Amino acid sequence: MKIQNIFISFLITLITFSCEQLGDSLRLPGEDPRDIIYYELNNDYLAPESKEYIESNFPSENVNSSFILIGKNTYGFEADLTNDKSLSFDEDGVFKYDREHPFIKDKYIKGKYGRGKGEDKDEGESRDKGEGKDKDEDIDRGEGKEVDRCFEYLMPYTMIMPDSSTITITAEGDRDLIKRWYDDNPKAEKRPKVQFPVDINFFGAEEEKIITLTSPVDLKEVMELCLEGEGKRDIKDKGRGKKDWCKKLDISEIDDCIKDYINENYPDDKIIHSRTILTKDDITIHIVKLHDNGVLKFGEDCEFID
Repeated sequence: MKIQNIFISFLITLITFSCEQLGDSLRLPGEDPRDIIYYELNNDYLAPESKEYIESNFPSENVNSSFILIGKNTYGFEADLTNDKSLSFDEDGVFKYDREHPFIKDKYIKGKYGRGKGEDKDEGESRDKGEGKDKDEDIDRGEGKEVDRCFEYLMPYTMIMPDSSTITITAEGDRDLIKRWYDDNPKAEKRPKVQFPVDINFFGAEEEKIITLTSPVDLKEVMELCLEGEGKRDIKDKGRGKKDWCKKLDISEIDDCIKDYINENYPDDKIIHSRTILTKDDITIHIVKLHDNGVLKFGEDCEFID
């Protein structure tokens, strides 16, 4: 009987330990777990405060993957290290606790992407961008990091839609046809692709020089030039090193279009801070913390997500 009691006690301890190890996730204070969504991050966009903690306390380890979890009123970060340990950080990037197993993202819902308007975007060599991301057009991206668009497609050019139909752009207004296609096909998630050959022209060139791209390989090379040429990067990151990406922004650093939206829709509230993240799928999301109305999310072109 004594042996049986010892065995039962051991079993309870083992179950409790397992639940602590496998059942816990980033505990966002006051949040219902059912309200929490996540985005997997480009690792360069883990909060700089969190990266500094990892570099100081785990100098021999690298970040395998990283995430941002967002509730209604607060958010936090997760980092999986190469030693299979995972670390939790709050919205300030401050370390909270660690676990001896990777972060279990399947416990949460994947965050939505906003559908932007008016920019040329292209799947190119990248992966599908996820539900709702602006599928209207092409944007140049390279090596997993967002870059300024440094060229334009010269009309006429043709976009191949996910169902293999084509839309030819011969005038600015034709771009609305792509948006209309996605409105008519709400379940479509894949991005349109540009049809080759296609002519491009670089922005800001001293002399206009038309270049013809004949394959996805050519497009990838151009995207890499956009990334590398003169240190081009998203305007929010210009003049800042990697350690400042995803840093907390005060109200003076936040895009005017976001401030205008908040002033119009939340006139009695005020912005506490903001961060701009880049997901693993190369999607830009602006996270804005308000004093009374919690956390809001905006897409790359300031479109409100939720």
